[in-house]
Amino acid sequence: TLIVIGSYAMSFDESLHDEPEKVKPERWLRSSDRKGNPFGFLPFGFGPRSCIGRRIAELETQLVIARLVYQYRLDCLNTEKISLINRLILSPEKDIRIAFHSRNS
Repeated sequence: TLIVIGSYAMSFDESLHDEPEKVKPERWLRSSDRKGNPFGFLPFGFGPRSCIGRRIAELETQLVIARLVYQYRLDCLNTEKISLINRLILSPEKDIRIAFHSRNS
């Protein structure tokens, strides 16, 4: 049996996320007062067959982002809004151009 999870539909479902069209990083904080459905985002699966590398992958992602933000100031160079394309995962329609400016200089 093939099961396909509609990640696009889940990502923009107002019953799962407040203001789904807005970028809100606090959505992903693990706090007890966080409102939302725990099944609204399942990149690693759930239950006994979920990815065993989930915690390591999440930790590495957080460390890379923290290091980048600590060492660089990031500026988006795109001047217009970039649409999303629904492939297996959501992808930007055009390249996202980012400039890295060292914080040490």
